[in-house]
Amino acid sequence: MPPRDRLTVVVALVAVGLFCSFWVALPPRDVVLHGFSYTLTSKMLLGVVLLGLTCAGVEDVVRRHPKIESQPQSRSLLCWILPAALIVVSYAVLSRLTGIETVVVGVLVASMTFSLLVIAEYYALDATGRWHTVIQFSLHLVTYLLAMLLYTVVHLHVPAEVPTAIIVAVVSAILGLRVLCAQQCPLERGCLYVLGLGALLGVGSWVLSPCKVSPLSYSLALTVLLYVLSGAVRQLLLGKLTREVALEYVLAGGLILLLLLSYAR
Repeated sequence: MPPRDRLTVVVALVAVGLFCSFWVALPPRDVVLHGFSYTLTSKMLLGVVLLGLTCAGVEDVVRRHPKIESQPQSRSLLCWILPAALIVVSYAVLSRLTGIETVVVGVLVASMTFSLLVIAEYYALDATGRWHTVIQFSLHLVTYLLAMLLYTVVHLHVPAEVPTAIIVAVVSAILGLRVLCAQQCPLERGCLYVLGLGALLGVGSWVLSPCKVSPLSYSLALTVLLYVLSGAVRQLLLGKLTREVALEYVLAGGLILLLLLSYAR
């Protein structure tokens, strides 16, 4: 079991941060950096602080695992990805809610889900554990669910096509890295593939944006692309990618995308 005292403190701080995002309102400031100016709002500042707190808290918890020393150096860093993605989604959703009761319920649900996710990441570090396969499979599903939610958030909050494509590319690369490394693929070999995967998802977002698809169809289409591309890359890195396997991915992904886009309007 993860250190209860540290996990409790991390969850409590995250809950407070999410709740403060609803109440705290600071005046916006214009920031100039290397000739570029932008407006820094209180929500942006609190979001960055909360994201940093999440990553630091998860790192502190997983570093207490007795088998962390036998893991690759980057393994604990990968444990940040899903909790951080959950907090980003929760922060974006809570910012659109109204009413104190609704916000309290949302914070409680987000905090409980965050706690379960950190516990799952903690137990996933033990490759010889009794429930390791089940936990890894659950985290795999959560990765694609969070991908769909993140794509929806980006589609709703970033109206411009080019910034949307860039954000989608970054999100896809990070989630693709989580998928590949969770399947024991070597990180050194996977980095270039992950960058290519992110670039292809960014192009996919740019192509979908003018089609005026619904947020659900947009996010599902990108999630299917992420699944197909990351699955093919994973099989390639493990030396199991054959023509038959590649054809299965292409046909399955193409069929799903065709069904989604046919109901997109």
